[in-house]
Amino acid sequence: MITPKPFINARRDTPCPICGKTSWCGFNDEIAVCMRVSSGREVNNGGWLHKLDNVFTSYVPPKTRSNVKRKPDEFIDMVYREFIRILPLSEDHLQSLLERGMAEEEIRRRQYRTTPKDRHADSLGEKFNLYGVPGFFKENGRWKCVAAQGILIPVKNERRQIVGFQIRLDRKADNKKYVWFSSAKMGGSTPGPRIHVAMPQKIKIPDLVWITEGPLKADIAAERLGFPVLGVPGVNCWKSAIEVVKNLNPERAVVAYDSDYHKKQVSIHARALVDELKKHYKTGVALWPEEKGLDDALVAGVSIKVKVV
Repeated sequence: MITPKPFINARRDTPCPICGKTSWCGFNDEIAVCMRVSSGREVNNGGWLHKLDNVFTSYVPPKTRSNVKRKPDEFIDMVYREFIRILPLSEDHLQSLLERGMAEEEIRRRQYRTTPKDRHADSLGEKFNLYGVPGFFKENGRWKCVAAQGILIPVKNERRQIVGFQIRLDRKADNKKYVWFSSAKMGGSTPGPRIHVAMPQKIKIPDLVWITEGPLKADIAAERLGFPVLGVPGVNCWKSAIEVVKNLNPERAVVAYDSDYHKKQVSIHARALVDELKKHYKTGVALWPEEKGLDDALVAGVSIKVKVV
């Protein structure tokens, strides 16, 4: 009788034999639990069970299925609001947000949720046609959602419609803290690089917009600054941010990236954003001590200066 080898975690030298990634998955010489590629056999703690013929065969990427065209924002907003309605926010995730300096009322109003452990989405599928709604796909006749475990963060456009979700992962995957709620790899739809428009409860300065990186950071900043803050999903998405700024039509715009601003690749995109903003608006760059992110600095009451450029 041959005894199976112990279960090991995917690493750089031993990638997952199913998805080829170097984190989050696990396998031995007979089975693999892949967190990214479905087999139709779900595991209680997340992921899908795959039977292996030979774990040491070369990794072959799965064929990419064609993506479904994304539904209009108005429809996606309806689906996502119903999705939020049926999901809770776990005590651990509530505590995590409180530790970032957010108030319970603020957390409630921002509608953060905990991603579901049960990936079936039958109740939503009965109310809506989920084809073209990012994060959902159909498998074996049943609607499912692709949701890694973490905090579900609504991404809203300038009309305050929920047009996407980012997930703050409980455990990093591929050195990422955040991933999109997307079913593109399952033949579904992708949200695309959507810009989050964080609005404070009360707008104190109506003609001013700040731009930072990430929706959660933008939410925290907007509430403390008193004016809209755009959360870009990555500094290379600056062109999309310009379009949203045009729609908001402010007189002034401030770029407020963290200390990574000084890294060459970040700096290139940040300067391109500033240069484009200067053509149309009074533009500034926010400066504060490098050891803190914008949200941390605001919660801690750190002085933030704006340099006109």
